[in-house]
Amino acid sequence: MDTDEGMYKATPQIKGTLVHEGVDHKTSSTKKTDIFSIHVYSDTLGVSGKIDVYKTDKKQLIERKNNLRKPEKKIIKQ
Repeated sequence: MDTDEGMYKATPQIKGTLVHEGVDHKTSSTKKTDIFSIHVYSDTLGVSGKIDVYKTDKKQLIERKNNLRKPEKKIIKQ
């Protein structure tokens, strides 16, 4: 990191910043159908944020995280 972010960011925030570098610099994919780092907002809802990756061919939003895995199915025996 180029600034003193370590002084005011917690470890999870620093890790998140590092994970998102590929998205922020638009280097995590070469597909022309992938759009990166899109700022979005809604006046109606009063929210704003950033979409990490939008796959236009699949109309799919992707959130970049350290550990991407499918949730486990829990079987409840009765």
